[in-house]
Amino acid sequence: MEIQSPHNRRRALRLVERLPIRVELNNSTNDGVSFQMGSTKNISETGLSLTTDTSIPGVETINIEAILPQSQQIVKGIGKIVWRNDERKIYGVQFLSFQNSVEEETFKKYVNRPTDTREMLLDQRTNAEDRRKKEESSTKNKRILKNRRNNTGIVGFSEMLPRKKKERDYQLSAVSRRVRWLEAKTGSQLKHISNFPYESTKLNQNIENLVGITSVPLGIAGPILVQGQYAQGLFYVPIATTQGTMVESYHRGALLVNEAGGARVTIHKDELHLDPVFTFKNLNESVRFIAWIKENDSVIKLKAQETTRFGRLIRITAFPIGNRVALNFAYTTGDAMGLNMINIATDHACRWIVDQVKPQAYFLRSNFSSDKKPSFYNFIMGYGKDVTAEVILPRALVKRYMRAEPEDVYAFWYSALLSGMQAGMIGINAHFANGLAGIFIATGQDVAQVVNGSHGILTFEVIASGDLKVTTKFPQLLVGTVGGGTSLPPQQEALKLMGCYGAGKAKKFAEIVAAILLAGEISICGALASGEFAAADLALRSRKVADSEEQD
Repeated sequence: MEIQSPHNRRRALRLVERLPIRVELNNSTNDGVSFQMGSTKNISETGLSLTTDTSIPGVETINIEAILPQSQQIVKGIGKIVWRNDERKIYGVQFLSFQNSVEEETFKKYVNRPTDTREMLLDQRTNAEDRRKKEESSTKNKRILKNRRNNTGIVGFSEMLPRKKKERDYQLSAVSRRVRWLEAKTGSQLKHISNFPYESTKLNQNIENLVGITSVPLGIAGPILVQGQYAQGLFYVPIATTQGTMVESYHRGALLVNEAGGARVTIHKDELHLDPVFTFKNLNESVRFIAWIKENDSVIKLKAQETTRFGRLIRITAFPIGNRVALNFAYTTGDAMGLNMINIATDHACRWIVDQVKPQAYFLRSNFSSDKKPSFYNFIMGYGKDVTAEVILPRALVKRYMRAEPEDVYAFWYSALLSGMQAGMIGINAHFANGLAGIFIATGQDVAQVVNGSHGILTFEVIASGDLKVTTKFPQLLVGTVGGGTSLPPQQEALKLMGCYGAGKAKKFAEIVAAILLAGEISICGALASGEFAAADLALRSRKVADSEEQD
């Protein structure tokens, strides 16, 4: 039997309309197989298109009994399958002959009945079909909702936090509802977390699924005397932490720096970069792309400038990686930390580039920029503000405050340097990350940037006068005084405490951060060199024991 493709089924059956019809196909072959079919939607003078519950075997001819709607007349005949889709169980059935001329005439009369009757039946079927679809859709939605609520999988609908749309989700009523839901779900009480010290709606750009505020103890280190290009004078530095003895360490170091005349600080570079990557068919195309970037450098810079008032694209450097090219877009970002700013600007410029050169693929971020990840490129070339701070500690002050000779402190540092090299550390320092994380939490910075900022260099040197020169270098310091978390009330207050909130204050803030971190390095290295490092922890333990005994 010749079976036509389903793609030709309309031509084979000359379908003229879609109407319901019940069909019974009775077949008796040598092996005694028989089957029945349910209904069809397509009907023409030559045949039917029908959907079945069971597949039709590959037979030469079939017996057809078609029960016409409305009149319920039965038309019998001999037919064949002219196309089939066994997977979906859809078949095209063509009449070869009818049982008699009367039935043939009845079938043709049904197909060619008056237009108004056909349209009336079609309207009835359409209305019924619409109602059926609506009922099915409603039933389906209810079933989906029920399944979600009863889902016993990893995360069902009943496990999801209640949320509202956009700004409404930050209203206190929405937050309180979420808190009550979470308390009921977990059996925990959130009376401290859910206590807002300011309007919850202020957090609509800082957090999602808001349930409250986590309070972190805030201490003050200093004052510290800073002699910088932008920060000059005494500054009280807020540090948020739950780690006992940490603020005391920075505080003690700051007092020693003050006695020595203050910390000299300078900013060498202030750039932030982002590195999109483009893929090409072959190496030749990538080489031509690099040449094209150089030719269109000024146009690309103007394109990036269209999205920002404060950011400025100052340099584009191409790094070929086989048939891929990473472009290093270097920006100045004003007083904002700037990552969101340069994301938008770079994507805008790169989409223009894509329209011009048609690469195989483009991605806004590659790992070349190593944001929030350690890399030697950022350590060498800088990422954010590249800041250096130094102080010369007179021998007498070292002996009095650090209880060690300058040579002892140097000997400890040199051992730490060699050990760090053996371990493969990027940079060498004692605990940049400690103070950096505490200041970032207190002032609304991106805390994850501690990963970059903590990779720096600490050096100790006994100079000709016998005094101890201490230098710190921070090649990846990312700070901002506008935007992001700096707009929240407590973080604003912390920045204002140092005179560092708002426009024109980011470099001043960076110098203060560098100075207090220098003080922290002096303090901890002095304690380790003199053998008194563990004494602070013992004192903290004693304090905790005393507190617990008082509570008892």
